[in-house]
Amino acid sequence: MTARKKNLILSILTVFFADVIYFIWMPYPKSILRTNNNMFVYDIITGCIFFAAFAVILLFSVKSIAKPGKILIKKQLVASMVLCIGMQIVFDILRCFLSKLFSKWYGEPIVSDLFTVFGTFILVLTLLKVSGEKINCRKKFFTISILTLLIALVVAVILDVREIQKLFYVSEKYLLFSPEFNVIVENEEFLYGIRNFILDLVSGIIVLVVLYFSTPMVKVENEKDIYTRKEHFFARILAIILLSFVVCGAKVLILPQNSLQNTNISHSKSKTTIPDFDYNRRLTRHSRSVSRSEGKEVYCMTRGEIFYGTKQILGFYMDGDFQKNPLERIDIHGTEVVIVCDDEAIAYLREGEPYAVTFEEIEKEDYDEILLGTCEKLLEEGRLECFEYISKYIMKYDPEFAKPYIERYCTGEFTDSELQQIGSIRPEYITKCAQQVTAG
Repeated sequence: MTARKKNLILSILTVFFADVIYFIWMPYPKSILRTNNNMFVYDIITGCIFFAAFAVILLFSVKSIAKPGKILIKKQLVASMVLCIGMQIVFDILRCFLSKLFSKWYGEPIVSDLFTVFGTFILVLTLLKVSGEKINCRKKFFTISILTLLIALVVAVILDVREIQKLFYVSEKYLLFSPEFNVIVENEEFLYGIRNFILDLVSGIIVLVVLYFSTPMVKVENEKDIYTRKEHFFARILAIILLSFVVCGAKVLILPQNSLQNTNISHSKSKTTIPDFDYNRRLTRHSRSVSRSEGKEVYCMTRGEIFYGTKQILGFYMDGDFQKNPLERIDIHGTEVVIVCDDEAIAYLREGEPYAVTFEEIEKEDYDEILLGTCEKLLEEGRLECFEYISKYIMKYDPEFAKPYIERYCTGEFTDSELQQIGSIRPEYITKCAQQVTAG
């Protein structure tokens, strides 16, 4: 294996650990200036430290790929750190301005992804200039880099659009800053951070790999003795891994603000072996530090599982932690029906076999007397949290039963009992759902 190839592998590995370190230090996307939290000063300090180190990492990576064995001078190192921090501050200001410009359409994720994809590319070009290295195949480098980065950006934007659609839905359905609204928004922000971390890593790898194939092979003195020695290569890898752990630990101990504090996964298991419905859950929580002794939960997701005896019959995900009794048993035409977590799923015996369906899938179901009776009972009881899921099914198979309720909801008329049960859901949202059902 040639020196350049080994240096490419080491560069990719170093960039990977640098990105992991940042994810542990602070939420993605990468930035120095953060205006959406009360830890502004701590974030500036952490950001400057990271980007100064990241500039050196990228500079070494660029030099080792372009011309292995060439020594860097102090002036180049200082210039790279200053430029990297300065460029990131400019990127942050531009991103903040564009995000506010498109805030009405929740466009911040797309804007951030744009800067993530091309930020590393612009930084590598700047560091090549600082180091005095030239790309022989400039056309090849620019063409392949930009095309592959655009493909990565398109994939990211597609995922962003799905997130934006969910945020529109959540803001329309729930009262702002209600518990349901907050947990869904926080979960989406955390998942976006993971996506942006992956996008950042992929973008960095793309630029380094294209740079490798766009620069000519060079003869390195003593390459056989130094660069291809296996123990030297693996020692450098080990050093990168160990240094990453040391750096992460130092940040958490000295400047813990915003660092990933705790990850907790709890799993409750069904203990029943008799033929009956039961509920398991796997709860995942992540939190970040607010101070040395205080943390803030940034992600909470439940994986719910419905069992019949020892057999799992349905699994689903829901934002947050359902803290009430998850199983509500009701009688429909002599059949016991289990309502799971208020509006997540329905389970019962269908022709002697255990059956379960999520509320979101009910409207796709064929006619079933028990399922229809369950939906009608929920509507009759004023369970408006279920209305958007059950209304179309009832209108499809028993429109006369549904019409009085839907006619009221279309005009915004709700009983006191219904309003008491509606919780954080906006009455206007129920009215809109009723109007959509009426319109077909």
